Amino acid sequence: MMHASGLFRFDVRALACASDLLDSMEEWNSKRALGARLKVAIDIHTGPCFCGVVGDETRQEFTVLGSTVNIAARLEETTKRRVSTKCTRVFGNERCAA
Repeated sequence: MMHASGLFRFDVRALACASDLLDSMEEWNSKRALGARLKVAIDIHTGPCFCGVVGDETRQEFTVLGSTVNIAARLEETTKRRVSTKCTRVFGNERCAA
C-alpha cells in the first residue's frame, strides 16, 4: 500500500500479514484432531533503524540497530512469557477479540 508521501506503508502491510496469519492459525487449529491447540503471538513495532553490514575485513555481519529494534526485542521477550489462550487483535485504536 502506497502512502500519500509516496512511501510504502510497511506498518499497514505488517498488520494485514499478522491478521492473515492469525486467521490461518485459527482455521488450522479448528481442523486438527482434539488436543492442544497451537498458539501464536505476533508483536509489531515500527520505526527507523539502521540495517546493513558492520565490521571489518576479518569479521563482517549483517545486523539491525536502533531503539526501534531494542523495543521490538523487548516485546518479543515479554510475549514469550505471557502467551495466553485468548488472542486480542489491536489495530490502532480498534480492538477486536479473535
